[in-house]
Amino acid sequence: MVEQMTYINLMGRMDDLDRVIERYVSKYDIQLEYVSRDMAEAEGLTPLSGQNPYASVKTKADRLHKITELSWHKPSVMSGEEAAGILHDAARAYEERDTRFKNLEIKKHALEEYKKTLEPFAGLNFSLERLKSFNLISCTFGKKPVSNFKQLEAFL
Repeated sequence: MVEQMTYINLMGRMDDLDRVIERYVSKYDIQLEYVSRDMAEAEGLTPLSGQNPYASVKTKADRLHKITELSWHKPSVMSGEEAAGILHDAARAYEERDTRFKNLEIKKHALEEYKKTLEPFAGLNFSLERLKSFNLISCTFGKKPVSNFKQLEAFL
């Protein structure tokens, strides 16, 4: 669905920028565009330039939004620093959770490999703990290719 867009110009003092954005701009779905240099020079205005101090915060917010698929419906009244702090804490908690999850995946893979190693001995009706308790016998378990087993059988 295509919707009609309205082009508006916002001009004013830098002192009023935060108030104007909070009161008017943040309540609507607005796509901001930078003013072209030609237009600014023609009217004797200076375009707003510089880095967005919240660019890294927005990147974190977009990443968390994509991962969690949460959405906010009500605007919240808080300062940018408060929002950045909350977002930083949430991102850190997610990264810690992600690290724990990856470590658990590594442990799970190691246990699955160990299980594959022990599967050939599952049919034995004997306690491996009892073998460990012997003092004069040393037992080592492992795998060999079938060709080596046939060779060993021939030697015996």
